[in-house]
Order: sequence, then C-alpha cells, then structure tokens
Amino acid sequence: MAILGMIFSYSAVCMLLIAAVFVIMVGMLRRLQRERDNLLQQKNVVFDFVHDVGELFADVETVDVPHLLKRVLRYAMRTTHAGAGALYLVDKLGDTDTLQARAVSGVYPPLDMPPDDAIGQAFSKTRFVEEKVRKHRIAMGSGLVGRVALEGTPMLIGDAERDGRITHYEYDYLKIHNVLLVPMRFHNTVLGVLVVINKVDGEPFVQNDLNMLQALADQASVSIHYANLGETLEEKHRQDADLNVARHIQTTLLPKKLPVIPGLEVAAFSVPAREVGGDYYDVMRIDDNHIGMAIADVS
Repeated sequence: MAILGMIFSYSAVCMLLIAAVFVIMVGMLRRLQRERDNLLQQKNVVFDFVHDVGELFADVETVDVPHLLKRVLRYAMRTTHAGAGALYLVDKLGDTDTLQARAVSGVYPPLDMPPDDAIGQAFSKTRFVEEKVRKHRIAMGSGLVGRVALEGTPMLIGDAERDGRITHYEYDYLKIHNVLLVPMRFHNTVLGVLVVINKVDGEPFVQNDLNMLQALADQASVSIHYANLGETLEEKHRQDADLNVARHIQTTLLPKKLPVIPGLEVAAFSVPAREVGGDYYDVMRIDDNHIGMAIADVS
C-alpha cells in the first residue's frame, strides 16, 4: 500500500508539473501572439502612412507642407488612440534654434507653460489654447519638448498628473493624464518633436505605443525633410524670377544709346556681378555746348 501511495503521489506531481508547463507555454504563446499582432499593426500603420504620403508627393511640383504635417499628426493620434497632439518643428529665431507647433489637433494645452488666467474670459477656450500653443516658442533643451529635441530620445509619462514638469490645469478638459513625446530625426538631425496626450480609452500609454509612434515619426521625418527641401527650392525659384524681373527693369533704365559728340568718343557698359547690381549711369545733352554725365551706385 505504501508503494502504491508513492506511485500515486509521483503521478500527481508529474501531472501538476505538466499542467504548470502547459500553462506557462500557453502564456508565452499568447504573449508572442500579442507581440506579433503589435508588430503587424505597426507595419500596417507605417505602410498606410507611406502610401498616403506617397499620394501627396505624386504628380505635383510642390508639396503642401502644412497639409502634410496635419496628416502626420492625424496618423500619430490614430496609431496611439490619443485624444490630442501637436507636431513641433525646429525653427530659427535669429541664430537660435527654437521649436514651434506647426500642427495641433484636439484640445492640446501647453505642457510646460504657466496657466493663463485669461482663458476664463476667452470666447472660445479651445481656440484660445491652440493659439497659445502655436505662438509659444520653445528653446532647445527647455521643458519636455525642448529636452526631447536636444537629446533626441523619446519620453513616456504614464502619470502626468503626478509629474512636476507638466503644467496642471483646473479645467477638466485641459488636464493632462499621460504623454508620449518622440523626436523626429533625419539622419543625425532632429527636425522636430511629435507629442500626443491622453488616450481616449482612459488607459495610460505603454511601451508599444511609444514604439509605434517612433516608427511613424521616423518615416514622417523623411517626408518632411524632402517637403521642406522642395519648399526651399520653390522659394529659390521665386527669388530667381523676382531677380530676373529686377534685372530687366535695371537694364531698361540704362540708356540704350549715347549722344553723338563731334571730336569725342563716348562708350559705356554695365555688367552686374550677380543678377542685379547697384550701378547706374547716363549721358545726356544739356544744350549745344554742354554734355551731362551721371554715375551712381545705390550702395
């Protein structure tokens, strides 16, 4: 009987071990399936974005950059299920690099500005907040947005209400619960920062949200770089056209022929170093005995 009892106990232990291993394997399988689904979701989002932006670039001479930035932000919010967001681009203010919001969606309050009491008297509070965000310039390294831009590293804040770096607002619709910030990089250059806040389901952002947002930002940065490059080239073309008009006007102002003076040869020409110069000349007959000559430089 003792031997039979030991056999039954050994069998029970084996069954329990097998059951435990089965449960662990099922858990690992489910985790791998979730990771696979997340990777597929990330891939589909990036593919959809690339296709959408590809249509924006197709068969056009210039890309509407503001429209492109709105699309990027729309995909960012859709990907992370965020309630609001903003896209900041690096902008020059004199010799200093600053960041300025170029696209805003949803009720997105400034992350690190002191609350403005004037919001209580504003006719449209959401419009007032958006204008504050768009007008506010952020120095590189200043606040959360400036820090992400300077360091080039993403940031996930799951409980923003306990974070002293984030502004706390008394109005419920302005409260910030959770935040994702990712840099927008082209090669080793940070072009801007993509920010989303407050998941619509009330849950905090997780690492997978951050990974997908960074993947989207990386793809978007390439498009934004070349769109800005195209915008710069288009501006240069406009300047070249203006300079050609100015050169034509300047050439028209110079005399086509000079007065014939017996016993004296008079000749003149002007070749600007670039498209337009500052030189002017003229030779004119004053009377039968006098010739006037003018030479000028606007500089």
